[in-house]
Amino acid sequence: MSISERFPEAIDKGKKREFPINEAYAHLKNFLNQSRISEGTISDVAERYVCGYPVPYFQRPLCWSESQMISFIESAILGIDIGTYTIHEFDFDEKTSLPLRFSDWLIDGQQRLYSLECYFLDKIKVLGFYWSELTKAEQRKFLNISFHQYTASIWDESEIIKLYNKLAFGGTPHKESERA
Repeated sequence: MSISERFPEAIDKGKKREFPINEAYAHLKNFLNQSRISEGTISDVAERYVCGYPVPYFQRPLCWSESQMISFIESAILGIDIGTYTIHEFDFDEKTSLPLRFSDWLIDGQQRLYSLECYFLDKIKVLGFYWSELTKAEQRKFLNISFHQYTASIWDESEIIKLYNKLAFGGTPHKESERA
């Protein structure tokens, strides 16, 4: 039996891009600055958002403690690899100009992005300071820290759920009842 018969094909988790944390910050700011209440906008997609990304219905609730969020941000400041996050690519229906289903879904990285959101919105202090208390130079330095993003282009919900399950069942343990 050859290795190709014994090893399944790799799951396509999308295109990896090296972005600074500023990508998540800009996405959050854009989301907060836009009125997304009118019918037919991406606000219809999810009941909740993290850094402006719609969180799919199958995602578990937020579970990191404040100390875990602070530790994550301190790790970024100290130059420790902070992992990745995975979103679904954004696309529009050519006929209606509305976003296609799954557009911008946050598939993995909810806890990490929520930690950043809390920091940016002055909900947590890191190293004794709220985000707004940092100098512009300190903010710029933080926003330029690398945070790799995968952008998936999977237009089959069952395949998105399969990817979520593979990515999400390796960090903070999920309960079986939280499996998509």
